[in-house]
Amino acid sequence: MDRAQAICRKASSLGIVVVFMVALAALPCTAQDSSTSSTSSTTTGSDTTSTGADPQGSASSSDTSSLGQWWDKSSISYDPVPTSWLFHLEGTLGYQRLTGNTNGRYITGTVRLAVRKDKITLFNNYNYADSDVDYGGDTGTIDLRQVDASLIIRRDLLSWLYVEAGQSYEIDDPYYIDRRDTTFAGIGTLFEPNDSVTIEGLAAGGWQSTDYSYDDELTEDSDTGWSVGGRCTWKASDWLTLDARGQLWKFNEEVDGDRQQGDRSWYTVTATIPLSTHFSLNLEHKVEYEDNWLVRATDTDKKDTTQTVGIKLSI
Repeated sequence: MDRAQAICRKASSLGIVVVFMVALAALPCTAQDSSTSSTSSTTTGSDTTSTGADPQGSASSSDTSSLGQWWDKSSISYDPVPTSWLFHLEGTLGYQRLTGNTNGRYITGTVRLAVRKDKITLFNNYNYADSDVDYGGDTGTIDLRQVDASLIIRRDLLSWLYVEAGQSYEIDDPYYIDRRDTTFAGIGTLFEPNDSVTIEGLAAGGWQSTDYSYDDELTEDSDTGWSVGGRCTWKASDWLTLDARGQLWKFNEEVDGDRQQGDRSWYTVTATIPLSTHFSLNLEHKVEYEDNWLVRATDTDKKDTTQTVGIKLSI
């Protein structure tokens, strides 16, 4: 497939996703859990009292202080559903400086923006890692960069069910990925067994276009595939939150006319310790796995593990 065909296919895929989400957003969503829709009213004289089971607590459209971490919850878990615009921004930053036998730096950072209106939420995620290290001798300086950015549109259907679609962009120098664009759409579920635990799962399908760079040669590959992922967040106490999340992608590759299967996956385990209202200490363990035709051809290690200590800002 030449580059023009790849661009056309990518545009078509993204167009289908956008049309699908716009059509879905235009539909009235009246289905809700019985736990949030069942209410009873009793009237005595001129006073009216409304009672009902609301495990998440009520929140008016003008009062957002009682919503808690709404970006990790379904909009329909609130009764009534907040109708005002909601915004949330969080980011982390880590930095290492090396001197002596090795000289250089290692920077990591993440930014996450969430915007919600009624039952539609927009997520914009950006992850960045850059290392520039001079090992001396024949090795010289090694500069490696990893970027992962995504834009996701989510529509809540029930308090435990949603659909989403999005586009992601990646650069991963250790795996010779000069650029990878992925378009996807799927259905997810979100459960909150109690006030301190949140469990989420997602199944999706999509298409990706990857530019591999090796020995100053650029090779383009286009694949279709499917993905499963999820997370579990536990607020152990007021001073500790544990979060585990991960994703697996399985995709088909066409190499020299033959179809081969590749996959990539990652998971993180994060401990967050609050320092103040908006700042916290972030401890993260991350494992990444990449298996594609170029990794196999160059006998590259398929797994990378990193541990990061950083400061997190949440507003």
